Amino acid sequence: MKTLTLGLLIGVAGFLLQPSMTAMSSRPKSPAITLEGRLNYPYISHRGASVFLHLKIMTPDFPLRVRRPMNLSVVLDRSGSMADRGKIEYAKSALYFLIDQLKSKDIFSLVLYDD
Repeated sequence: MKTLTLGLLIGVAGFLLQPSMTAMSSRPKSPAITLEGRLNYPYISHRGASVFLHLKIMTPDFPLRVRRPMNLSVVLDRSGSMADRGKIEYAKSALYFLIDQLKSKDIFSLVLYDD
């Protein structure tokens, strides 16, 4: 099973989490893609707040195929607001994870933004 982990910052003003619903189908079931989410606080204030959502996406292993090379560009915000609540560390962690997934024929560009 392949796993991708994402860290997201969510601005909350009355955020509601609903249980997932499963559609009924007569087709044979294929391996499922599963999502798991976890907030950094056990509750959300009714006055609104910012919380972090740790989202894990799990997919079944598929037969190995060679993917085509990618040309990927990432813009990284290094402005002062990213120092607040360690946001820059989350962004760097996600960037390192992405770089680890690249192959030798991929092209990667990093654009730094700070004001």
